[in-house]
Amino acid sequence: MANKNEEKADNIDQIRELIFGSQSREFKTEINQIQEMLEKTTQQMQEQIHTLRENLQQEFRSSSEILDQKIKNVSIASQESNSDIKEQMLKEEKRVNRTIESSQEEIEKQLSIIRQEQQKNKNTLQDEIKRTQNLIQDMINSEVSNLEDKKMSKDDMSELLLEFAMRVKGIDPLQEQEQEAK
Repeated sequence: MANKNEEKADNIDQIRELIFGSQSREFKTEINQIQEMLEKTTQQMQEQIHTLRENLQQEFRSSSEILDQKIKNVSIASQESNSDIKEQMLKEEKRVNRTIESSQEEIEKQLSIIRQEQQKNKNTLQDEIKRTQNLIQDMINSEVSNLEDKKMSKDDMSELLLEFAMRVKGIDPLQEQEQEAK
């Protein structure tokens, strides 16, 4: 039975070969061609990828070297600029210090002048106060001597002292009497 089955299978294979044989060989040939083409394309793509990778790495190295050089240039320029800025700052600091010193000297001169003026004003005011005190003392002495000469009444004495107090306060007694009269 196994033989019969084998014969049947062989017969079926022969029939298949007769019906589909040429098509099957064509498909196999086409598939083999496609596989060869795929392998060639894959190999070409791998080579292109390898070439691209090498090109990119070379460009990266080149760009990296260029960037390193630019960084060095910028660093050098920055250092030069920093030293220029430091020099300018030192010059400006010296100029500002000179300006401050001259301003301080000017302020000291002005303060000295103001102190002298204050001292003069103080002396003038003290002299004026002494003169006023002497004047008041003379007036009091004069009035006291008048009192001693005349022996005034209490009313006259109070009027005299009131007038004196008003003058000390800076009030004119005549104007005050006019206002009271109105």
